[in-house]
Amino acid sequence: MYEIIYKRSDKLNDDEKQQYCQLFFDVFNKKKSIDFFDRQFLNNYKDRGYHSFYLCDGKIVGAYSVIPVEYSSNDSPLSVGLVIDTMIHEDYRKDPFMVKKMSKILYPEMTNDGIQFLLGFPNENIFKYRLRILKWTAISDLSFYLLPVNTGAFIPYISILNPFLRFGSRMITSILKLSASKKINEPAIAKIINDRFLQFRYDENYITINCNDECEAVYIIYKEDNKTIAYLIDFHPVSAKNFYSAMSKVAAEAGKAVDAVIYVGHLPFSSILKIPSFKQPKQVHMAGFVLDDNLNKDFMFNINNWQVNLSDFDVR
Repeated sequence: MYEIIYKRSDKLNDDEKQQYCQLFFDVFNKKKSIDFFDRQFLNNYKDRGYHSFYLCDGKIVGAYSVIPVEYSSNDSPLSVGLVIDTMIHEDYRKDPFMVKKMSKILYPEMTNDGIQFLLGFPNENIFKYRLRILKWTAISDLSFYLLPVNTGAFIPYISILNPFLRFGSRMITSILKLSASKKINEPAIAKIINDRFLQFRYDENYITINCNDECEAVYIIYKEDNKTIAYLIDFHPVSAKNFYSAMSKVAAEAGKAVDAVIYVGHLPFSSILKIPSFKQPKQVHMAGFVLDDNLNKDFMFNINNWQVNLSDFDVR
């Protein structure tokens, strides 16, 4: 026998958290500890997250989860729910509308707690489901920006030229920094970066650097597909000059330890570092759903109103 229930993260006991983490492993083949669960769902500006659980004989076999994140919209507070970990155990996926049923339990509870807008960056399967079944709206696919550091990792037969290519990369970014606009772009919609957000979003694996007198950036290094990538997670304030300063500084700080620096997001200016969409390693979909009828949908679904990058969603 199954049932769908709503629970806030701060009301879960250790056994329920452990069931959630086990389900996450069963579905995604990735480990999530209870400590990491608490950092995600309890260490945010509302001190809680939201869950709709699909139970079978009292056991959690499906979950639809949301983390509240504080944004500003034209200098007014905007309470956003970041949807993550939508999952159902493979043995319990017979009902194609189960996630929709979970959403019907979850959405009113979040609305009552002040959440105004849902934001998600789903994989291909759940992206299509949200658009067709849950009636979400696609906002944009995010762009990838690449600064090669160790070009030989991508084109092995020229690896002997790596020292010269690294020098070439530094020269290119130096020229771009000098020629790029200093104009600060102030997007209409952006997350609020304060001590609470930094505590929620980053742990000891993330590195914060000063790129110049006004720009601060955060990056992290990952091993992926036999390559070492430094991901520029965020930089601010946003300008073309600060972007190139951040990419260059990350490459210099990481040095020979990385093969490339990558930034994923939406930039309000053009860049020669942008990877053509057909060459991107994957598509990163951005989609949303309005809970507060007072919000202007055209405004919320326009990517040019957003400042968005990995800091908004990649909460590994």
